[in-house]
Amino acid sequence: MYKNLETLEWNLNNKVEFINIISHELRTPLNIILGAQKLLTLNINEEGNKLENKINFIKYLASIQSNSYRLQRIINNFIDITDFELGMSKLNLSNDDIVKVVKNIVKHASFVANRKGINILLATNVKQKIMAFDKEKIERIILNLLSNAIKFSENNKEIDIILLDKKEKIQLLVIDQGIGIPRDKLSNLFDSFVQVDKSLTRNHEGSGTGLSVVKSFVKLHNGSVSVKSKENAGTSFMIELPSNIVPGSRASYLSDEDINIIQKIQIEFSDICEISYEYNN
Repeated sequence: MYKNLETLEWNLNNKVEFINIISHELRTPLNIILGAQKLLTLNINEEGNKLENKINFIKYLASIQSNSYRLQRIINNFIDITDFELGMSKLNLSNDDIVKVVKNIVKHASFVANRKGINILLATNVKQKIMAFDKEKIERIILNLLSNAIKFSENNKEIDIILLDKKEKIQLLVIDQGIGIPRDKLSNLFDSFVQVDKSLTRNHEGSGTGLSVVKSFVKLHNGSVSVKSKENAGTSFMIELPSNIVPGSRASYLSDEDINIIQKIQIEFSDICEISYEYNN
């Protein structure tokens, strides 16, 4: 009985902490959006250098857009976690080329990583792998892992993405050279209401929901996710997914969907940096 009470108290404490974190994460971008809106209003009412005003407009609009995406990310993650725990999550499976999806993500995510002097390197043992997966969810999985890798890596480091065809399954590894995760935090890393390190996360921003979403989406695919990490030596996430084919579903051989993937990167990377309009156009 005492053990059950301790477990219940632990869960309640973590949920309270989670609500506090979410409240902070929602309040911060809202304050930035409101501040940018006020500055825009002041610039509209002021006379003076039109070029300077235009530059300010672009800067404030970029801030509004980036923080709106940040809010969207928090809300998306919260809804996805809740849906999964309630058994309401569904997969939209189709037979597609997982290699092309990963390559497309790496191509566009490199734009953000390069701003920190970080190189994303992709290695694969197969040119094409047609298998059944939910493209939207797989993109979210990879972007969440890449976002963390970039966020917790110092400048001028590398991130390795390794995609391996193991015949009946595929392995996807995301390996960074970042600050690492304390050993005693690894067991709870994917829990819905737990953060690895409150001071660490506060320094880098983030609600701590991304890895829980990753675990949920991987489980929906009947896959597994694991992590190895050492403090000050980097972290390695490995995802394994069954490489099944959906009967009656034709392989679509995905075309490049640059506009869609750019917007997804803007959402998932919104707590890393603002992504300029030049990248959006």
